[in-house]
Amino acid sequence: MTQSDIASIIESLRAHAACSRDDARLVVFGKLHDAELRACNFKGAGACGVREIAPHGLFVAESPRAIECALRAGATAFAVLLDESVALLAEPDILQAVHHLIEACPQASLFLVGTKDFCRITEYPVSRGVMAVFARPKPQRADELLKSLEEKDAPKKRVCIIEDVTNYANMAAIFKSAAAFGVDGVLITPSCHDPWYRRCVRVSQGSVFEVPWAYIDALEGGGHWSSFGIPLLREAGYTIVALALEDDALPLDDEHFKACEKLAFVLGTEGEGLDGHTIAACDYVAIIPMANEVDSLNVAAASAVAFWELC
Repeated sequence: MTQSDIASIIESLRAHAACSRDDARLVVFGKLHDAELRACNFKGAGACGVREIAPHGLFVAESPRAIECALRAGATAFAVLLDESVALLAEPDILQAVHHLIEACPQASLFLVGTKDFCRITEYPVSRGVMAVFARPKPQRADELLKSLEEKDAPKKRVCIIEDVTNYANMAAIFKSAAAFGVDGVLITPSCHDPWYRRCVRVSQGSVFEVPWAYIDALEGGGHWSSFGIPLLREAGYTIVALALEDDALPLDDEHFKACEKLAFVLGTEGEGLDGHTIAACDYVAIIPMANEVDSLNVAAASAVAFWELC
């Protein structure tokens, strides 16, 4: 990117920028928790029209890569905050990401502020350069996701089910590995950590936008998710494998797993592992062969091994 390109982009951004650094819409960048953003549960002038624009809530992306990934996933930006001091230092990746935002979402409000105001607004001690708030798309159902995968022209299909993983760093790492090794889709149980939580987005470096995902729940009336989810996967033609420490577990590199055209592997939370109902409902149980009497890995590490082996 040449100096001329940089100057042109900065001039274009200034032309689109909102004027007031005290604009009520700035509340979305710092004073709201993720749960409030997701529910659009805030009052005052900053909430004006948000529910119409984002009926399913908002999420935050805090880096150029995360912003670019969100755009590629089709997300619509609601507002953008740019540290003009960083822009003047000609950070090409930041400028390019914001330029793409304005091109893709011209209706989004753009705020250019100095570093001091950026830190005041975001309530961070240091400036991250750029932050964008996006409207969440309508949540996809598990059956819709599986149907969409049928349209993909691929010899093999791989789906991961995440059960009750509540640590955001583990969720982020699982999604990053899923993106890296070509997992086609991810299904998560309702108690899992939100993949589009701000820290999840940051730690995954935007990978949470690169793999389609949906919640997989029990049927109306309650019960365990597997009572609905396992038959749904089986009906779609998937062989379901639980990763768990069971006596009858097959090694993960078993040729039978690699030969499956459609394979779904289920990962459980650290400590307790998979629920007994889940293990009983699956077709097979698999274990990662290990040395030195180590019995298990962190769920994020285990996911990376499983994806590399079976995708």
